Amino acid sequence: LPRNIGRMSALEELYLTSNQMTGELPKELGNLENLKRLYVGSNLFQGEVPDEIFEIVTLEELGLANNKVDISPAEFPGLGGELPLDAINLPELTVLRLHGNAFEGTIHSEYGTMASLTDLRLENNNLVGQIPAELGNMASLNELAFHQNPGITGAVPNSICSLTSNGDLNRLVADCTVTCTCCTDCYSER
Repeated sequence: LPRNIGRMSALEELYLTSNQMTGELPKELGNLENLKRLYVGSNLFQGEVPDEIFEIVTLEELGLANNKVDISPAEFPGLGGELPLDAINLPELTVLRLHGNAFEGTIHSEYGTMASLTDLRLENNNLVGQIPAELGNMASLNELAFHQNPGITGAVPNSICSLTSNGDLNRLVADCTVTCTCCTDCYSER
């Protein structure tokens, strides 16, 4: 992805899904100050997500999914580093798709402050720890998935389960090894 993409400051939507693009995401994406939708999934991007992307306050949908691919003889680890906490600085964000990458660490309890979020997909990464109860504060959530993260342990908190009965949460997916009385699906590698 060329760095001069940042010169297109009037751009509102950028869909680059499934193009076998490689390398790192350029920090110049942060210059797209009018961008509402950014989808760069199903490519071969790797490295950390530039902080500058999380300064685009107009961003409503961010799709960085499925950049982890094993194409013999090469392996592309996908986007990685710590799960991006700066996503909480995007007030208009409704969709955050980070699945199918190499993000590490815990699921941030601060994600629970993202009141506009309807879609949070974190599955198939390297996340660890407990699922934070604060995610139950996301009353607009329709979909939440964190399966295929073998390091996630414990149980899905009751605050999240209440969103399936009292809120809009229609799809909740966890690994079958995680205790979940309200999941719509449980994932098991067989």
